[in-house]
Amino acid sequence: MNHCKIWSLGFLSLLTIQTAAGQEDLAIVFRLGDKDVQLETLPRAEALDQNSGALTIWSQNGIDRWVIGSPDATAPLAAATRSFDIQMTRDSNPVAASADANPRSSLDQIVGQVVIRGEGFLTPAHGGRHLDGKLTLRRRPQQGEIAFPQDSITIYQGNNPLLEVPLAEGVAKLSWAEIPDLPQQFADGLPPGTYSLRYADGKNNTSFTVEDEETAQWMLARSETLADLLGESSHPLVRVLTIGEMLSAIDEDGKPKPYLCDALDLTEQVSKEDWAQYLREWNDRILRQLKGEEPASTLEQPTGIATIDEARSLILQNRWQEATATLQPLLQESEDRRAQGLANLYTATILSESAADTTAAASADEHFAKAIECLQEAPASDRFRAHNNYANFLLLRSQDRLYNYAIQAASGVSSPLLLSVGQWQQAREQYEQALQLAESLPPGQIAATQVNLARAYVLLADIVQTLCRDEAELSSVGHDRIVESARQSAAAASENDPDAMTRGAAAEILAHLAFRDEDADTCRRHLQDALKAYTAIGYLPGIESGYRTLGMMNLRLGSSAAEQNPADTPLNSLMISQLLTEILRERFDSGRSGAMRSGFFARRAYVNEQIVELLIQQGDAMEALRFAELGKARSLQDVLMSKNLDASAAIDDNGPELDELLEHWPDDVVGLEYFLGSENSWVFVIAAGEVQALPLVDGDGNPIAPRQLIAEVTEFLQGMNFTAQQMLARYQSEGRFDSSWQDALADYYSILIPPSIQNQLTAAETVVIVPHHVLHYFPFAALVTEVDVHKADGFETVMPKFLIEQDLAITYAPSLESWALFRDRDRRVQKVHAIGIAEFEGAASLPGVEQDLKNLKEHFGDQMQTFVTGDQALESEVVKLLHQPGMLFAATHGMNHADAPMSSFLLCHADEVADGHLTASEVFANEVGADVVVMSACFSGLADRSPLPGDDLFGLQRAFLSSGANSVVSGQWDVYDATGPLLMNAFFAELNQGIPVASALAGAQRSFLRDRRIGGRKEVWIHPYFWSVYTAAGSDLVRFDAKPER
Repeated sequence: MNHCKIWSLGFLSLLTIQTAAGQEDLAIVFRLGDKDVQLETLPRAEALDQNSGALTIWSQNGIDRWVIGSPDATAPLAAATRSFDIQMTRDSNPVAASADANPRSSLDQIVGQVVIRGEGFLTPAHGGRHLDGKLTLRRRPQQGEIAFPQDSITIYQGNNPLLEVPLAEGVAKLSWAEIPDLPQQFADGLPPGTYSLRYADGKNNTSFTVEDEETAQWMLARSETLADLLGESSHPLVRVLTIGEMLSAIDEDGKPKPYLCDALDLTEQVSKEDWAQYLREWNDRILRQLKGEEPASTLEQPTGIATIDEARSLILQNRWQEATATLQPLLQESEDRRAQGLANLYTATILSESAADTTAAASADEHFAKAIECLQEAPASDRFRAHNNYANFLLLRSQDRLYNYAIQAASGVSSPLLLSVGQWQQAREQYEQALQLAESLPPGQIAATQVNLARAYVLLADIVQTLCRDEAELSSVGHDRIVESARQSAAAASENDPDAMTRGAAAEILAHLAFRDEDADTCRRHLQDALKAYTAIGYLPGIESGYRTLGMMNLRLGSSAAEQNPADTPLNSLMISQLLTEILRERFDSGRSGAMRSGFFARRAYVNEQIVELLIQQGDAMEALRFAELGKARSLQDVLMSKNLDASAAIDDNGPELDELLEHWPDDVVGLEYFLGSENSWVFVIAAGEVQALPLVDGDGNPIAPRQLIAEVTEFLQGMNFTAQQMLARYQSEGRFDSSWQDALADYYSILIPPSIQNQLTAAETVVIVPHHVLHYFPFAALVTEVDVHKADGFETVMPKFLIEQDLAITYAPSLESWALFRDRDRRVQKVHAIGIAEFEGAASLPGVEQDLKNLKEHFGDQMQTFVTGDQALESEVVKLLHQPGMLFAATHGMNHADAPMSSFLLCHADEVADGHLTASEVFANEVGADVVVMSACFSGLADRSPLPGDDLFGLQRAFLSSGANSVVSGQWDVYDATGPLLMNAFFAELNQGIPVASALAGAQRSFLRDRRIGGRKEVWIHPYFWSVYTAAGSDLVRFDAKPER
């Protein structure tokens, strides 16, 4: 097997430190060896001076740069340099740094699997729950000569006997259909209710419950959906899913409460001769649990530590939440370093599933480091697991960056491609160490590492394919050699006695290679092998990724098999993948922020995107919107539903049904939900209960590429920061103000609100904006509906008309479903609490704060409950205010950390227990009792530079909404001290009249604009920087009771 040469330089940390400090940057050089491709990390200057690599990639000012081959020494390097730098021009398409270097489209995101080493009656069980009233009676054997003597039992409901069942000698099991002389009323089983089952002698009684029909339908709904997609209810995958759902069921308190008897019945419907591996294991596990016996270990090479092996078994069953709880006690420092190390290892392995989220990734990295430290003296098998699983984590992180590089680069994320290659290097090194350790272990461990190495080579081939323009360049960089290394590693794995999971992973890798080669028949053949192997062990993550690739293959390459089986269409296969993703996502703890579930979904959001695109192409806008909603703020909705919030009849345990939401859609509300995919951008328009899906296009009718839109909006928003200083500098240098902003906002108006729907907004009282990505921070209120053609000169300014002047309110919402949840809690606000800090040591003073607080007292004096200012505004005191009902007004400094949004904070004063930074993470950890939160704080930059695919954000606004607030008003950039208090004062006045929060803010903005127009063209404050800084998110109904007129 040919391996890439690796130089371990602690790449990631070194790159981060050097880039952040502005010191010498690094470059990664691809070199062609005799039979392989070698990667070397060098100082950038040295790498570019040598000019000897097949491909060199480096970072310059946070932007990925690369060069293919060795440029002509007489030509400037810049002429050959490539990047995905997007030019911010309306009249040109995105271009790369060199004139002829058009970037390739993003690769289809196909993912695969890395291999993780890691009473008298049996049924009905005492206290058990049953979905099916047609019970199977299984007796426990009795001591004595006759294990199953002749007897009779009676089924009671309360004290009323319902049914007597004779049991013949030797009968251990009796199905419902086998009960003799069964009364017709019980032909379909016992109706819902609680029952007891009693022997004639009164001993060994059992009580059990038959669930109601609604619960049974809810439990089986996804299995029925899967059967419809597959075209047959007897498909093995339907059985895998149904049994898995039954065994993973939880009760009202979130505790495991599986439907063991129903699951056991399903396993025994299949002849034992036809049992797959998962059926044998599940049947044995269920029977042992019913008998009260310890489950037999099915692990290869158990560690001998019962708690660790239990957690490993739960991980293999994708029961991550239970596994995490099992490992928790062993994470503390102890003398048993091996147990502590393994607990950290498998905790990190669980976190790896969600590591698209930066918080989960950082936590996983810490746990892996601790595990490797603790296991230095442990057996080779333990050290093998540590290096293998850490490599898997790094490889997935590399894959995350590669597959989302275009959007990340457009968002200003620093050098995502270079980081992807660096993490690939680290993963490769860890696999090498695992492979060395595996040589002393059973062959199956070698096979696992080889298949993971094959997966690494496939990803490296994708990296190279992303950077090269044509076949000639691919050949010059050694793409064929990398692909061959992947094939050889996969083939080597098959020769080392692999288990079913490893066989499935190897087959899936070969399918991926065939997919990239556009060989549909070979791809399908390998996928069938992979799905067969995964289904045999009931491994849902593998089945999900297999159907993802199957759907993408049918979509991109076509397949005659789809014509033979109508169920085998691209849309059906992708929907199967999406359904399994949703099931697996729910097996993570939603937690306070939902970040774990969001990180897990992020890696699979691409499937959702493809489904939305296909449904729009089919003209089914409503169904497309349904799937767009499935990808919007899912973690927020999970958290809200877990709080048992008041809900209308339109909202069940799964949140609002879209059909119900549209049926009761308010006449005076228009919804705009944006969806930015990999290649296309859309807006769903919801009005009068009808849904349209419209593409976002430029003035010439050409589709706007999402990465182009994101890059342009990001640049526009960055330009809004500290605009007052920029305006002054422009006037001082040129004697006039810039007016190009009105043209940009007019362009955005025609793009974001297509002309065909602009009249609908004119007639609306409220517009609900469900943004996507950077549009969460865009000031829709400032969209220019009519350009001012006057040529402003000197101290004059243009005075266009804005969207907010159409007498409507704008509220932002993470999703339509979360908006319905917020809106349904139409609570009246009674009390006001405030914190205000105008002076800080080491930070600029905020003179506008004192005026804000004075205005607040004037409007709400009799309702003011708590007023914490100056040195008294300690973080611990502010946290106490979070729990109080009413409106919380916070006037202070704020800081957004775009690349670590959970660290964004409101600045308070430090005390003995807190550092003075009230972070988003800390808000998530608290119950917020405030109905309305108003953050009159200066913020700089975006709250979340690159939201997770799936569009979950984790800044302060989302933290307050998730933790209990019903409406949040917040600033998008720095608040100008001379105008901020004017806006807030008008806002308070509107609130005092009983006007809802979003409408009150809109009224305040209109009042501000009217005053500016009265003042004439010298009123430079008409620039949106001064008045559109605030946005309202959440419910559009929450309000104060109107005060009587004085």
